[in-house]
Amino acid sequence: MLPWREDLAQIVERGAQQGAFEPPDAIGDFTIRFCALLDGLAIFHLRYMPALPRHRVAELAMDAARAELTPPASAPPPGPPPPPP
Repeated sequence: MLPWREDLAQIVERGAQQGAFEPPDAIGDFTIRFCALLDGLAIFHLRYMPALPRHRVAELAMDAARAELTPPASAPPPGPPPPPP
C-alpha cells in the first residue's frame, strides 16, 4: 500500500470515529477506488480535456468522496403514519 493511501485510510477512520464520515464497508477498498478515480481523472484531464480547470477536476474527486462517505441524513423516528388529510 502506498504511504499516502495509508494516510487516506487513517483520515477516513478518524473521520468515521468522529462521526464526520460514514465508514465504508472496507476502508482499504475505498482507498483503492478513490485512487483509481484520481488516476482516471488525471489521465482524462491530461489526455482528453486539458482545458478542464484543475479545480474542477478536484471538485469532481471530492464529490465522489462525499457521495461515498457522507453520513445518511437523519431519518425521522419510526412511528405510525400521519392521518390522511
